[in-house]
Amino acid sequence: TTEIYTLSLHDALPISEGVARQAFKSGLRTCIWGNEWNELLLPPGEVASPGSKGGALNPTIAAAFAWQGASRLASVGMSVFNGALSILPQTGLNAANKYYAAWLTSFYEGCAAHGKHAPFPWSGWAVNMEGSWTPPTLNAALSVLRGVMTTYHDTGSIRLTEWSWNAGPAVDGDAVSETMAAIDSSEVLSACYFQGPGQVPYTGDPKLYKGK
Repeated sequence: TTEIYTLSLHDALPISEGVARQAFKSGLRTCIWGNEWNELLLPPGEVASPGSKGGALNPTIAAAFAWQGASRLASVGMSVFNGALSILPQTGLNAANKYYAAWLTSFYEGCAAHGKHAPFPWSGWAVNMEGSWTPPTLNAALSVLRGVMTTYHDTGSIRLTEWSWNAGPAVDGDAVSETMAAIDSSEVLSACYFQGPGQVPYTGDPKLYKGK
């Protein structure tokens, strides 16, 4: 039985207590609250093109929504993961793009500014990524998230909710295997493969990921 669902709201609508109770009543026990709040982080002065993914949600506003939503969902007995944070391709690794860590830091500072500190009402974070990864690159990206979490005493776990492949049918099997090895060597609690809309269907066989 699938127990993990995504409450994916790009406009971050509030979760009411009634919605939380109804979700629990329907069988929901673990959920991802929100989706890609840090989408498309841009350098200062660069203007995002119009569209639903035209810019990141202000991290302080995201913090307020995360606390409110996670508190209400957790109050009825659910495990809640904030997310999903985009780590590629929009934000890149922190060594090349500082805005991933800056957004996360501002998120926690937004909580602290309003008297919200650990323990947090969420169970951790969800992240997503695209393309092929090696163990060093994936662990480097996750270490940014873990580092900021540790600074603010967030001991939650990390889930990989979308590993998507934005290529056509001719996907390098070695790259798939290497990415799976990267996931296996990482700290992520669980991982799933996702084929996004508007992409050529992936016709290879990534196989079911065992052990995650």
